[in-house]
Formats: sequence, structure tokens, C-alpha cells
Amino acid sequence: MGKRTKQDAETSQETRPPRFIVRRFMSRSEFKALKKEGLRFDPDGGGIRATTCNFDPRSEDEARAKTGAACAEVMVDLDVRGLNRGAEGKTRFGLPEYIIQGDLGKENIVNYCPVNPKKRRGNRR
Repeated sequence: MGKRTKQDAETSQETRPPRFIVRRFMSRSEFKALKKEGLRFDPDGGGIRATTCNFDPRSEDEARAKTGAACAEVMVDLDVRGLNRGAEGKTRFGLPEYIIQGDLGKENIVNYCPVNPKKRRGNRR
């Protein structure tokens, strides 16, 4: 195999669909399961709910109140390009909500961090 040229790189970028990043709030145990086994799509459940990446909550309570998440210990940014998405809705606060209709795995994780700002800075007590 030879070196990749600039033209090869441009051609491969043209064929790939653009990234579509969503944010999901979850518990630590659910996040561990996502990294280990992935989240499976259940057609009877409607899909995996996620919101926009533009929302950066200051606390777990704010994240739960504005998104309707049951638990918001960890926020995970996911690349869902190539996965089916259901109808776009709105959260309680009016943020866009996306329903992902496909399985999510470790390869979909773009970024993650704890929601609690004290833990983001590394101040563990």
C-alpha cells in the first residue's frame, strides 16, 4: 500500500456522511454497560432518547429537570451517523430531543464527563 494523497483523503470524506452528535444523560452503571456491552434498541420502547450537545448543565438536578432524564450522573456525547432517527421532539424545557432507533456501542462514544462541575475540575473530596 502506498501513501495516501490529499485527493484520496478528500474522496473518502465526500463519501462519509457528516457526523451527527447527540448528548445522553445516564447513570454511572448505565455508562459502564454502554462501554462494555452497548445499549440495545428495543422497538417496543420507542428508541433511545438523547438531546442536543448545546446544553451544558451546571448540576445533575438541572439536567434532570430540563431533559426529563431519570439519572444524570454522566453526560455522553454520541456520534449517531448512519443510525435511524425517529421523529424529533422537544424536552420539558424545549430542547430538541432525538429518538435513536439503533444499537449504540463503545465506537459511538465521542466524549464523556461527569455532570457535577466539582468532579469535572478534578476536585475529589
